[in-house]
Amino acid sequence: MKNALAVDPLIQGDDLFRELADAIPQLVWMADPEGNILWYNKRWYEYTGTTFDEMKGWGWKRLHDPEFLPQVIERWNLSLTTGEPLEMKFPLRRADGVFRLFLTRVLPVRNSDGKVTRWFGTNTDIDAEEKVLQELQQSRDQLQVALSASQRLAAIVASTDDAIVSKGLDGIVTSWNAGAEKMFGYSAETMIGSPIATIIPPELMEDEARFLRVIAQGGRIEHFETYRRTKSGETIEVSLTLSPVHDESGKVIGVAKIARNITQHRKAERALQTNDRLASVGRLAATIAHEINNPLAAVTNLVFLAKLNSAESNTRDLLGRAEEELGRVAQLTKQTLGFFRTTKGAVSQSLAELVQPLVGLYSSRAGNKDVKLSVDIKQDPAVYCVPSEIRQVVANLLNNSIDAVEVGGSVTIRISAARQRSGAGSPGARLTIADSGHGIPAAIRKHLFEPFFTTKDDVGTGLGLWISKTIVERHGGSIRVRSRITPGSSGTVFSIFLPLNAAVEEFPPEARTHPKPT
Repeated sequence: MKNALAVDPLIQGDDLFRELADAIPQLVWMADPEGNILWYNKRWYEYTGTTFDEMKGWGWKRLHDPEFLPQVIERWNLSLTTGEPLEMKFPLRRADGVFRLFLTRVLPVRNSDGKVTRWFGTNTDIDAEEKVLQELQQSRDQLQVALSASQRLAAIVASTDDAIVSKGLDGIVTSWNAGAEKMFGYSAETMIGSPIATIIPPELMEDEARFLRVIAQGGRIEHFETYRRTKSGETIEVSLTLSPVHDESGKVIGVAKIARNITQHRKAERALQTNDRLASVGRLAATIAHEINNPLAAVTNLVFLAKLNSAESNTRDLLGRAEEELGRVAQLTKQTLGFFRTTKGAVSQSLAELVQPLVGLYSSRAGNKDVKLSVDIKQDPAVYCVPSEIRQVVANLLNNSIDAVEVGGSVTIRISAARQRSGAGSPGARLTIADSGHGIPAAIRKHLFEPFFTTKDDVGTGLGLWISKTIVERHGGSIRVRSRITPGSSGTVFSIFLPLNAAVEEFPPEARTHPKPT
């Protein structure tokens, strides 16, 4: 049979065999055909600390781990029955009681007739090698898990819309994902190795220094809302989460940052808040208008009667102007009660006809501040408009200008023919109101036409300019503001363009949220 010995080494060269068996590091033994051990080499006794009398026959069983012994006996009996070689791994107890793993190989020794006359066995200590192999396998398994996790993380970092960035404690960028490229407009090639200050507005650099101090101490910053600047110069709102990056010794060596763009989310929140406030203002305005409508009608009737019974023309003229203003107030209350703008009453009218009565009305107020109020009419084309609404716009701007100038200042109203600055350049009229006040800083100018924004904390509602802009745009026009704050040449100019023949846009029916009171 293959691998079987053809002659019995105990019969031929017995002394030489024993010398060789004692010299090798393996545990060597010989057994009869029934499996009884007849002889062990010196290495066996050195390892087990036993004697031959203890080990003869099947005494070797006492050296096996009870957990594995049934499997060993089963395999040994199978070889004894079939004459097939045996190879298996199992632990053997050392003299100090410690079990070590061995690889055992057993071959049959046959005579010339093929009959098994002896069994020749070796036990090789593979405990150290097996542990190394197990450790290598564990390392491979752990590495595979780490690689899988790393691959999943890399896929997440590459596909997310959030900006995921890492930087050193010196603020130099060390990684920049696709989300950061999309959000800020800078490529990874540009940003890696560059300072993170590239995207931070200068006025927020103190925050960045504070963040780095917190991270350097092992701290973490979650969901901090701030602003960042894109490559195009746009300022966006972001929510930041920053975590420390450690080296193998646990020392903080950098910062991992996740930035989420919340610009649109915050705009939507502010729009919703504005709509809620406007709805509240609308309900309040409708209630107030309803309450003043009746006394207003009574005053109007009294003015009418006084006008009929007055003999002096000057008094009748003043009463006539008062009647006009009462009519304008009545129109405003009517509009407020219905909570909509109507095109009923839109006519073709020159701006001078609308402005001159207001100049007379505000002259006394301007005079009380020693403010020069003048009108400069270069051309006076007629525009198609709702007169009461345009008067409301001009009155609001005049009132603001007079408030803005100091004693001895000036307010000038100019009217001229003009063409639209954008689009087809349609013909129209331009009305400007210029004052010599202190001017409006740029940071405030960009918010002027927002609802509820006011610099008049005590008396301002923040709705005047927003309403004025709405009225002008519904007439197809535009309103702009220019201002200088340079001492000695400061001032503000509001410029209104109205097209000649534009249809006045109706207030959307869906916005008529309040029915007319009965």
